[in-house]
Amino acid sequence: MERKLLTLAVVCSVLAGLCAVPCAASDSATLTVKGTVGSACHLGDLSSSQIDVGQLSNNTDGTLAAISGTPGTTITGSWCNTGSKITVVASPLVALGFAGAPPSGFTKAVNYTASASGWGSAAVSDTTLGDSSGAESTSHSGSQTLNDPEANAITVNLAAFSTPSSGDRLLADGDYEGTITVTLATNAAGSP
Repeated sequence: MERKLLTLAVVCSVLAGLCAVPCAASDSATLTVKGTVGSACHLGDLSSSQIDVGQLSNNTDGTLAAISGTPGTTITGSWCNTGSKITVVASPLVALGFAGAPPSGFTKAVNYTASASGWGSAAVSDTTLGDSSGAESTSHSGSQTLNDPEANAITVNLAAFSTPSSGDRLLADGDYEGTITVTLATNAAGSP
């Protein structure tokens, strides 16, 4: 029994020696957690990759017909996590199968205005400037800059169809095609 008491006394004195240095009831450390999000924009999905405006010519006199409705398409799921710039560039509708210059009084080009709305407070538009052969002599585009992040659908519409030069021109036959390019890019001057 004396042996057990002696062993117990030795263990108690070792434990007492360990706590002779003040023991803290708790201790803590603060860590900083960091991450980075790069500036990015994403132009979403087109509801349709083609806008078919239908019959372009008036079958009574061969001039440009009134285009009914407002042909368009929607780009859904677009976003920028910083300031952004949206740009619209359109090219005229040009007769694909018509080679060479059109005869006097005819055109193989139809001009129009393409607009993109829903990104920012105002629509962005571009009007094509093709001559009767479809060539454009000047570079043009419409753009708008936003300073804050944005997420929205973008609606692209066509309007104000016209033939080049003064007066009504007869349209050369065939299929006509033009392009509209909508670009969404980060704006280095944007926030946050």
